[in-house]
Amino acid sequence: MADESKLSRLERSTLNSVERLLPGEEILAAFQVTLAGSLEANAAGGLLGGALFGAGKKVKAAKAVGLESQTIIAVTPTAVHTFAWGFGGKAKKRLASWNRSDVSGSSEASRGGFKLVLNLPGGATVHLQTLGKSAPVEEGVRLLVGEM
Repeated sequence: MADESKLSRLERSTLNSVERLLPGEEILAAFQVTLAGSLEANAAGGLLGGALFGAGKKVKAAKAVGLESQTIIAVTPTAVHTFAWGFGGKAKKRLASWNRSDVSGSSEASRGGFKLVLNLPGGATVHLQTLGKSAPVEEGVRLLVGEM
């Protein structure tokens, strides 16, 4: 990462745990994302049963391509990796990896973070929301989708 002095405690915890799971790889960025809409649906509780059902379908589809409702994305010079997101923002286990050149997408600033649309190998498209909007998260999004 370019400037680790700008990392929050949570961002540092995320980065350190990814480095342990990817020994010897240069980690350009590591940040947390949620499936777009999953936090809102979870917060709604039983009031919006349809939204919860829809969020459940999103999670099931996302798991099929290597994402969970809460995922850590790590970008290296050659790959994009996803990890299960554990307590304290720590990466628990690798879920999927793709060649970086095979992942494309777009981003848009939103309240509290960035909305991401990622096109993954095999034709899957996922809608994600970053957790936060700090400089390291912004850099990670830029590295991932090549725009801001």
